[in-house]
Order: sequence, then C-alpha cells, then structure tokens
Amino acid sequence: MDYELMFRYITKKATAEEIKKFEAWLNRSETNKMLFNDWTEFWELTGKSYTDFEPDTNKRWEEIKTQLTGEKKGSNVIRLLTRNWYRLAAGFLLFTLLAAGSIAIFRSGILHNEKYLSYSSGNDTLNILLDDGSKVSLNARTILMVPESFGKDNRYVRLKGEAFFNITKDPAHPFKVFTDNTVTEVLGTTFNIKSRNPGVQVTLVTGKVAFYNEDNTRQKIILHPGQHGIYNDSTGLFLKDTLSNLNNIAWITGTLQFRQTPMNNLCQVLSAYYKKKVVFADTDKFQGNFTGIINHLSLNEAVSIVELTMGVKAVQYGDSVVFSLRHNRHTAPDQ
Repeated sequence: MDYELMFRYITKKATAEEIKKFEAWLNRSETNKMLFNDWTEFWELTGKSYTDFEPDTNKRWEEIKTQLTGEKKGSNVIRLLTRNWYRLAAGFLLFTLLAAGSIAIFRSGILHNEKYLSYSSGNDTLNILLDDGSKVSLNARTILMVPESFGKDNRYVRLKGEAFFNITKDPAHPFKVFTDNTVTEVLGTTFNIKSRNPGVQVTLVTGKVAFYNEDNTRQKIILHPGQHGIYNDSTGLFLKDTLSNLNNIAWITGTLQFRQTPMNNLCQVLSAYYKKKVVFADTDKFQGNFTGIINHLSLNEAVSIVELTMGVKAVQYGDSVVFSLRHNRHTAPDQ
C-alpha cells in the first residue's frame, strides 16, 4: 500500500488521477476498507493541524529503522513480541511520519508537541513490550500511541480499540491509559480496555484501577478484581458491575464460558471472538440455553460442540455461520 497516497487522499491533497487510483484500491476488498478506516481513526486522534507539514520521508524513515534495529547507541529500542512486528510497525510508523511529522497533541492536554511512536495491529493481534517492562497486547483493529518520553517522567499512552495491559509496578509514576473521554489509572495490575463506539469498557483481572472522565476527575469509580467498568459516551455516566464470566477477555485467554446462555447471546459471543458472522435463524421456535466451556478451539470445533449439545445444525456461507433447527432450511445471511 502507498501510504503517502493514502495521506494525500485523507488530507484532500490528492490529484484527480490519484483519487481514482486510491479509490480503486479501496474498493478492491473489505480488508482495504478496514485498513483505511484504521488510518482515518488515527488521523482523527493525532490532529489535523499538520496537513501543511511536508516531511523528509527518506531521512525520517532511516532514523526510525535505526531505532527499531538498535543500531544507534542509546537509541530508544521498542521491543515487539510478535513474528510480524516489523512489517506492522514499519507501515504504521511511516504513515505517522507522513501524517503528522512525528508530532501528536493529546486531547487531554497532558502532551503538547510530544514526539511519539504509534502501533496498529491491523487485522491481527500485536504484542508490545514498553520501556518500563509493561506488556500490552493489542486486539485486531487497535491503535496505541506511546510518547517518546515514556518511562522517564511519565507513564501514559492513548488507546483506540481494545488492549490487554500487564503493568509493571512503579508507585512514583502511575500508569494512565487515555481512551476517548476516559482515563484508566493504575500502579501495577492486569486489565483489559475496550474503546469502541458507543463507549469504553474496563475489565480488571488483578490489582486495582481508577476509572474516570479526564475532564471531571470527581466522577471516579474504583475497580477491584472481577469487576467491570463501563463508560457510556452518550450519557456521560460510569457504571460498575461484577463479572459473571470473562468472555470479554477471551481473545487473551482463549477460553469462552457459558452458563444457561440463550442461542442468540451465544452467537453474539462467538461472532466477536471468531470475527465471523454467527447467527441463529430459529429464535422464535427454540427456547434452549447453552452451558459449556470452549477452550482454545477453532470455529469449526466450537460449531460442532454447539450442534451436538443443542441438537441444531450449522451451515457455513463464506465467512458466515447459520445455526438452525435440523428440519429447517435457511439461506445465507445478509452480509
């Protein structure tokens, strides 16, 4: 993908011929559209005031490659724990340089003209080891922005999407995650944050965190292990609840748990976990509930378990799965 062309398209600097070329690429696949949506979200986050910036991309890219490979003494080496980290980080860092000249302004006002490194997981997961020893796992279609000064006088990052954090303890420097209008503040703990419309969800596994609005720290809730915090963007309200299961972090654990779960709810969980469209066609004719554990199984294996347990049948149509009663026929769901 030509990231400079994408930048010119987003900033409305592309020529008519470039627009035609880019839109042809964009309409080539759903994956391309998802990638473009990720870049657009990133551009919204990093601020649009840098559209007049004309970077020396060759010079800056060589600097970044030197930092990534650790060839320069004293360089800030970011260690990524995934086999394809170089491709993912390289593509996203290049777009970062093109779009904003390595400069970001965070909405919170804490970072002004702060240099940063940004990571995008694309359609896969991505593991990152921060300079303070903290580990971050990004779920698919997630963006993490880390200031260059991270670990020196501050420990804060900005997240768009979903990530699991394992934070190294440092009482003198609380770790803060900025997501939309919210802040999750910790000293040392493990937790999951999901920042997607219409709000933010924080699931605490160990330790303790404070969850609050970055513009109103008085509206603060404290979460303990096994609790779930929810911020509703439309109402501005924070809610706290005790988890009945940990399916919302199954992308990390690989385990789905169900107890007397209706088929519709089961399908929703399977859809989110396997990133496929899973539906039950006979909701009005079937009242049974599913109880069981799906532990590190493929989609086909999970479907077989549901078929055997619930006495239903499943038909796959491309990236979709339709469950139905055995005597009924159904067509592929709308894509």
